[in-house]
Amino acid sequence: MSVRPRQMPEAGSKGRSPKSRSASGKKRPRKKRADDHVEFTREQSNHKVQEADGNFFESFTALSWRQENRRLRASSEEDLVEDKPLPVESQAAVKPDSRKLSKDELDTLYKELMYTIRHRIGTTSDGHSPFDEDLYNYAQEVFHITEDRHRTLLDRAKELKAPKCVLSVTVAEAKDLEAKDANGYSDPYCMLGIVPPSFSPPSTPGGKPKNRLSFKDRQRRKSRGKDKVTQTEDLIAKSPILVSEVRRKTLNPQWNEKFRFEVEDLKNDRLHIDIWDHDDEASIIEAARKLNEVSGIKGVGRYFKQIVQSARAGQDDDVDDFLGCIDINLARIPSTGCDQWFDLEARSIRSKVQGKLRLQLQLGTQERDTPYKDEAIRVHQDLYDLFVEHEARTHSDQVFDKWDGNLSQPAQTILHQHFIQQELTMVDEAIVRWRAYSKQHLQYAFDYEFLYKLLHELHNSWQPDKLTREEEQDLAESFADFIELCMSLLDQHRGLFPPNNKQAICKLEYILRCLQLIDDMPAYSKVCPFHAPMRREIIKVIKQGTKDWYLKVRAITKPMTHSDEEVLQSMVKLTYEINTDVQKALKYYNKLFLSVVKVDYFTVAYKQLESLLHKDINAGMEDINVTLQTEPSPSASDEEDVTISTSLFELYLALKEFHAFKESLPASEKSELHMDSFYVWFEPAIKRWFSLARHKAFRRLEKAVELDKVELVHSMVKHSTSAVDATCCFGQIREFYRQLDWPDPVGAYTFVTLVMEDICSGARYYAELMHKKLKAAGYFDDEGQFDVTDQLCITLNNIEHVKRSLGSLPESLGFADIERSMQKVYGEVGGQQSHRTLINMMDSADDDMSNKTSDVVIVVGKKMQPDIKKFVFHLAWAPDSARTDDAICPLMEYLDNNLKTLNMSLLRANFDKILDEIWNVVLKELRETLDGNLGKESPFYCRLHEALDILLDLFHADGEGLDEEAIQTEDYKYLRETLTLQKATTDELIEQFFLEKLQEQRVETVANYGTLSVKVYYDNSDSSLHVEVMSGKDLPALDTNGYSDPFVLIELCPSHHFPSSAIEKTSIKKKTLNPLFDETFKFPVAVSQLKQTGACVLFTVMDHDVLARDDVAGEVFLPLAEVYGQDRPSIPEGFRAVKQNTVILIRPELPKCRRPDKHNGTEGALIKFLLLNFRFLWRRKYTPETGPMGVLETRTWDKTAQDFYKKRRALALQCG
Repeated sequence: MSVRPRQMPEAGSKGRSPKSRSASGKKRPRKKRADDHVEFTREQSNHKVQEADGNFFESFTALSWRQENRRLRASSEEDLVEDKPLPVESQAAVKPDSRKLSKDELDTLYKELMYTIRHRIGTTSDGHSPFDEDLYNYAQEVFHITEDRHRTLLDRAKELKAPKCVLSVTVAEAKDLEAKDANGYSDPYCMLGIVPPSFSPPSTPGGKPKNRLSFKDRQRRKSRGKDKVTQTEDLIAKSPILVSEVRRKTLNPQWNEKFRFEVEDLKNDRLHIDIWDHDDEASIIEAARKLNEVSGIKGVGRYFKQIVQSARAGQDDDVDDFLGCIDINLARIPSTGCDQWFDLEARSIRSKVQGKLRLQLQLGTQERDTPYKDEAIRVHQDLYDLFVEHEARTHSDQVFDKWDGNLSQPAQTILHQHFIQQELTMVDEAIVRWRAYSKQHLQYAFDYEFLYKLLHELHNSWQPDKLTREEEQDLAESFADFIELCMSLLDQHRGLFPPNNKQAICKLEYILRCLQLIDDMPAYSKVCPFHAPMRREIIKVIKQGTKDWYLKVRAITKPMTHSDEEVLQSMVKLTYEINTDVQKALKYYNKLFLSVVKVDYFTVAYKQLESLLHKDINAGMEDINVTLQTEPSPSASDEEDVTISTSLFELYLALKEFHAFKESLPASEKSELHMDSFYVWFEPAIKRWFSLARHKAFRRLEKAVELDKVELVHSMVKHSTSAVDATCCFGQIREFYRQLDWPDPVGAYTFVTLVMEDICSGARYYAELMHKKLKAAGYFDDEGQFDVTDQLCITLNNIEHVKRSLGSLPESLGFADIERSMQKVYGEVGGQQSHRTLINMMDSADDDMSNKTSDVVIVVGKKMQPDIKKFVFHLAWAPDSARTDDAICPLMEYLDNNLKTLNMSLLRANFDKILDEIWNVVLKELRETLDGNLGKESPFYCRLHEALDILLDLFHADGEGLDEEAIQTEDYKYLRETLTLQKATTDELIEQFFLEKLQEQRVETVANYGTLSVKVYYDNSDSSLHVEVMSGKDLPALDTNGYSDPFVLIELCPSHHFPSSAIEKTSIKKKTLNPLFDETFKFPVAVSQLKQTGACVLFTVMDHDVLARDDVAGEVFLPLAEVYGQDRPSIPEGFRAVKQNTVILIRPELPKCRRPDKHNGTEGALIKFLLLNFRFLWRRKYTPETGPMGVLETRTWDKTAQDFYKKRRALALQCG
């Protein structure tokens, strides 16, 4: 950005440039200059000026930066937390006492364990150990048993009687069975039992199965003769044959029926299942029932033979139809059981079956010969406790391999075998696992996500009324211990779970998930029927934890002494710590607690902290305010006040930040908070600060002006350092208020007025200081030649720069917001009044600074006036042969040189003021020259008129100079009008006189002197003007008898347009004020004469006097250009075709003259003051009447002018 000098017309240029206006005729917008937008920040202020008052203002405006730096440091510290190891939560946990097993109990439990391993059932599943030796070694490791002791206990276990093996079968459903009935469906049912290996012969060498036998074989082929009883005897089941319910009319039956079988030979026995389509209501089902009642192989064989032949002899069509069978080797059933679909098989190669059957198989034992055979769940619990403790202890010694909670293969195999052998339920297993892990969690701190999964398993497998009273008490105790642990961790969650540590937050999330799941579990409600709602307990813990944390922080930030500064700094530190905590609560913890346990963590913590903080701050601020009230009024040397005020404001900002968090509360929680009026504590201190700031600002301005070398601070600007220091000082006061952000509308208005007083008074004081400095430099001395100095320009620019900074106050201080706030409290009138008060304060300061600038500008004009006067004299009295451009050249060169220099050195506003001042000086000198030389011939005035046009172009400068309003001063209008008239010819002046009279006639509305009725028309046929004077009305009484003797003179004017027309006269009407004339007159004139400038008919109404001069009653002017008949060839009807025209009489007036002004007494002093401040008012000497008559009066060298003037003057004197 660079400063472009304004282009001024060259000296001697003539005429206004056509580019000065746009095509629309409107004024073009003024171009912006570089200096209009240059701003300087606080850092560009003179540091010596700042140090003069100990950086008073900087210490306050830096508080917001300090506050932001605290936030940044806190944020960076949070980032470091992510890399730190988590605190050990076990130190915060409550560890209840747990039961320890005695040596005898451990030996008995170990023997139980050996018995379980020795009698393993089922095939080994994935994740289980297939080798007994591994299981024995693991058991020794867990129980810390020596090899000898192990062998002893193992031998004792071997002596015990082996348990009986049982098979639990659940026939779930079948699908896609064959339709055997005429309706397209079947009525399927199942027959199942344990059979020896011979029941299902192996396949043939070719891969095709041999004939597979079933529990009943339909013997329909009579060609065989007799039954094969021996074969039937071999097919008898080794356990009772059980039959399911019949499912009617379906090919996809669902049974979900459970059956239980004792198994004698787990390695060789098989489970056989037949599916039949039932056709006889009682035959097969009843037969199967009775078959199970037969004892002895031979009896069973005989009865089974009867079943095979059918219960209804001779009715083969009604015998049940075979749908398929399944044969399962028990040795292949996994220990974990199975739940799968089995394809149905045919009885022979020729048979065709289809469909599948879904079975759930599970092995178990009964009649265990162990001491704890009736305490299966307790034993299982003890084993789980030992195994989990052993695994947790083992992994706790491994730094890099953290245990995920899953037991090793041997442990899982042993516990699984004990679970299935004892035939425990899934809910038993889930409770045992939960109790074991939750118990060890108190010592080893498992992953809460893992514990959450255990709770889910317990929740999903829960079955009410399946536990004994003792088992319910144990489960309730485990819940209570775990909840107590979690609550103790939540109480210290700020230290244990830093919000920026993802691992910590994840752990906290699953703690809350566990608590919420427990609260939702029917098991928890069952075993703990009188528990308090979990949400209420969590809120209680948050409150207590927040209070404990607050007390800890308050103890850390406690002041070392009882001085006010120490107390304030202590409260500041405490508030900053709380703000950081509240920010974390809102950003991290609140979302987590809301989403998981539906607890509004932020509201609970904020309201708790708000109550505690208010109590402490209130006590501290009461003492501080008592101290402030006892201190004397502030002065610029009160260094201690600066320190206290800084700390007070820092505390205010911290509390304001804390209170701002209120907006994040739910609407129902925002009312009646303790800290809502926190700002009241700071009102005395802030008012004191503004009072102190005013003194500090004045001293800083003095120092700034003192150190100012009156040099440009930068090539891009036109002011010096003191202006930068002043605006920076005001900006810091403004910034102080902005940071204040006072929440109370009434208080905000009070403080804004204080800000305005400080800034406006400071601006006035600065303008006064700069004015005094310029005066001290001799600028206002009368002696000496005028020169455009740097000090002059920079002084004006400095004042303007500071004054311009006031223009941003309404926006930066929020005048509109304050007005709206005040309207809410005091109504619309109160709001407008407050806004008007603030604006008036700013306008008053602006006017005062403008007056200081005007004082300097007036001196500029005053110092330039002698030279301008000299050049105007040369212009006026140059030889008549000299061209105007040559005559005005010295004046133009003088103005052009000075204006260019001023334009380069001044701000736009200041240049405009000086340009305006010089324009008025030039106009004043031209006017004095004009008024002092009236009566000259036209060339004199033509030169001055041309000079005025040239000067106009110079000062207007194609729209870059003075605008139209500034140009059109009273002096300019007078010069333009007077010179235009003075250069006109005498005839033109007379025409102008009659034009003015015609205009006066048109606008006259009051008949003070009566009216005259006439008719006038023009007849082209004889080229004559016909006039009829009809009557007069309400004429003035000009005789002593109260009447007049009126007559009318008719004259065509101006006379130079009608040289051959004579003046006509009506007859005299005696003693009447309403004469009736009815007389006609004819004037031979050409129609072209009617259209001449100013052409009119003059009717002069006279009062006839015998002994004295006739009096003039009035006159009427009718324009000839508007006479009827000019566009018609003839008027045969004469006056009958013309409308009567009744016209108001007007009086001729004497030419007026302005006499020299007299400035005496009070009136004279007032006029002098006005002339000093309003430059368009100039004292002038004798000024004749303006207008055509005034010019004619001065033309003593022109007989025509003098005759016309004297004639009109005589008529005016003859008015009665």
